[in-house]
Amino acid sequence: MASPIWLLENSTANETGGWKSTNGMKGAKTFHAILTGSGALTSTPVIEVSNDGVNAVTLPLWTFTLSGNTLVSEGKALLDEWVWYRAKNANLTGTNAKLNLIMGV
Repeated sequence: MASPIWLLENSTANETGGWKSTNGMKGAKTFHAILTGSGALTSTPVIEVSNDGVNAVTLPLWTFTLSGNTLVSEGKALLDEWVWYRAKNANLTGTNAKLNLIMGV
């Protein structure tokens, strides 16, 4: 089993992570978004994909809608063949809010 690939780690701002390669591992991928903080939390992170690691396709592969208190966790499994992945943290709100987005291959 391969190690997880961190697309965003302890993200505290609206930001875009760097491109991460699957190193030719094709097939099913899992994505796990974890939002922590205090009080009301929100974030709408997206997964972007590319075959050249430079230009993202226009529509994101997936958009998470995270909303809750203290801890919000959501996952998605997808079957795809993209080579490069990155995550974008958007609309982050909440006291001490932090987003982690992990890809499993």
